Amino acid sequence: MTFGDFFDSFDVSLDRVHLTYRPRWANGAWVSVGKFGHSFKTNPVYGELVWDGDVQPEGIAAGYTLRDLKVFDRLDIVAGEYIVIEQGDLDEASAFVVQMAGAKRLADDWDVSTAIGWYRFTDLDPDDSLVVIADNRGNLVAGDAFRSRFSVLNPLVAVTYDGFPKPLIVSGEYLRNLRAPNSLAAGWAGGVAYGATRDAGDWRVYYQYQDIEREAVLSAVAQDDFTLATGFRGHLFGAQYQLTDKIGLHAWGMVSERMATDWSFAPLRADDRWRFRFDLNIKF
Repeated sequence: MTFGDFFDSFDVSLDRVHLTYRPRWANGAWVSVGKFGHSFKTNPVYGELVWDGDVQPEGIAAGYTLRDLKVFDRLDIVAGEYIVIEQGDLDEASAFVVQMAGAKRLADDWDVSTAIGWYRFTDLDPDDSLVVIADNRGNLVAGDAFRSRFSVLNPLVAVTYDGFPKPLIVSGEYLRNLRAPNSLAAGWAGGVAYGATRDAGDWRVYYQYQDIEREAVLSAVAQDDFTLATGFRGHLFGAQYQLTDKIGLHAWGMVSERMATDWSFAPLRADDRWRFRFDLNIKF
């Protein structure tokens, strides 16, 4: 927001602005319309390989929670229709997303959570629009269009053990672009974390390895923490400390290596790329 611009209207940028309705007659149901957070359950060690945490979709989403089922203690079902490009009378780009996520207490000290999500993007260059491809960070292109279409399946599972002084989490996830025209369409990740950061004095350490082929995800909405969004393998590690209930410190690092070859280009140089970050997180 800028003052002193000859009485012009303010330019305001909002990450989220939405309405959410939770009907009393359907306990556990909700509907959101506007610009909101992506409400999928994610990998608890690092969950931004498919959808970056800073990307706030626009459109409509709805969810429903079921409890005390035979298979799961809790089952969350979420679906959304996101507007990717809106062009008035011209063609538009959109994304349909859906996820089922279940949680179960196996024993006194053991919990398991699992989910399967699906992201289907349609017409990412409607009427030759370059809006999405301008944010491409690694997917293959042919002229001004992506070589792949994107229909990404994303199952994940996490097991938590509470028998230690702090919780231990082991997680894994798999990625598969069902509409890629080549074999560079899969990815996977496996990680471990110890600790939690809920209250002052809490701490957490974690590590994850990921292997993401070039067409496994839509790079325009995938994570931007690594120097590469797709077509890489690499390590993620870090430590968090909660100074107060509202203020936390996070030191973390990423090392990534570009995939040495792909299906249509000459071999690429496979060198390590390092990035270190230090974050101060404040909750309001």
